[in-house]
Amino acid sequence: MWVTLPTPAELGASLTATQLISAAWNDQQNQLPVQLEVTPEKLVLAGFSSWGARILSLTYQDQALSTDVLPGLGGVLPKPEQVLMNMMLTLWPQSAWQPSLQAVGWQLVDRPHQRQLLDNHGQVIVDIHYAGGSEHVNSKASDRLNQGLNHGLNNSLTLSEKLGGDIVFTHRQLGYRITIKTMNFQAQPLNPLKQSQNKAASPQ
Repeated sequence: MWVTLPTPAELGASLTATQLISAAWNDQQNQLPVQLEVTPEKLVLAGFSSWGARILSLTYQDQALSTDVLPGLGGVLPKPEQVLMNMMLTLWPQSAWQPSLQAVGWQLVDRPHQRQLLDNHGQVIVDIHYAGGSEHVNSKASDRLNQGLNHGLNNSLTLSEKLGGDIVFTHRQLGYRITIKTMNFQAQPLNPLKQSQNKAASPQ
């Protein structure tokens, strides 16, 4: 299933985050340190090896995705479009996803500290759990985000709450599990007018 992705601006904030992604499938497990940067105009994700070399970069801008993977790793690393969709399913607000999901009969359901992606038969495809409230996370923007990025749904977590603890992403259909540990992040809520302008300027 492939749907139109939300725009970077629909995150509702400018964001930089340092994360450690651990992926487990079958009997295999790999870790990938990443740096995520989101502005109203674009999303940039860079992945690094254990010795600090950049092995993957991904840029999403104007509904277009460009990638650069270290030669020889294309068959080892997950597909860039899947990485992007997983990241956006995890962090972007429910309201940003609803129009494109409703077009194919799918839905995103938020519950306290949990999010599920359901197909048109009501089957759970993706299950996301948020630990939230981790004390070791360093974020100067936490208080502002708690106040400014609550999207009006009682069961929806703010961006800072999502990033404030480990996130466990389970794809039930494909049989893999991803754990996202956010080491640190900084975020600044967008001006609502600027967010609206960026959304209107995006290609349909």
